Amino acid sequence: MTTLSVFNDILPATSKLSLGERTELVDCLLKSVEDEADPEYERLWMEEIERRLREVDEGTVESIPAEEVFARLKETITSTAATPKREVRIEVVMTVEEIRSQSLKLPRDERLDLAYAILRDLADEGFEIDWERLKVVGRSEDSRTTQP
Repeated sequence: MTTLSVFNDILPATSKLSLGERTELVDCLLKSVEDEADPEYERLWMEEIERRLREVDEGTVESIPAEEVFARLKETITSTAATPKREVRIEVVMTVEEIRSQSLKLPRDERLDLAYAILRDLADEGFEIDWERLKVVGRSEDSRTTQP
C-alpha cells in the first residue's frame, strides 16, 4: 500500500473520531514532526530557494505577476468545476489506535499535511482553531446556534 493511499484512508477515518481523539492525534502528529527535524530537508529547500532567486536575478526565468497566476488558477478551477464528476464514497472504519499507528508511519511531510487537514476539517465543523499554536480553542458562535 502506498503512503498516498494510506493518507487517503486515514483522513476520512479521522472524521469518525471524537473531538478529543482528533485533537490528540493532531498533537501526536505535530510532536512527531517536531521530534524528527530533518536538516537534509531544510538544506534542500534552501538550495531550491537560492536557485530560484539566482534564476530571477540572472533573468533566466520569466516571472509571472501574481494577478495573472490567480486569474489562470481561477479559470482552471472554474472550467474543471463545470465538469460533472461522479462521487464515490468509501467508508473506512479504523480504531483510534490503528489511525495513530498508520499516521505515524507516514513520511514527515504527510504527517504534517494530515494534521493540518484534520484541523481544517474541525474548522469546517465550526471549531475555532488557533493557527499559530495549532490548537482547537473552542466552538465558533455560529456553530453553537446552528447545531444541537
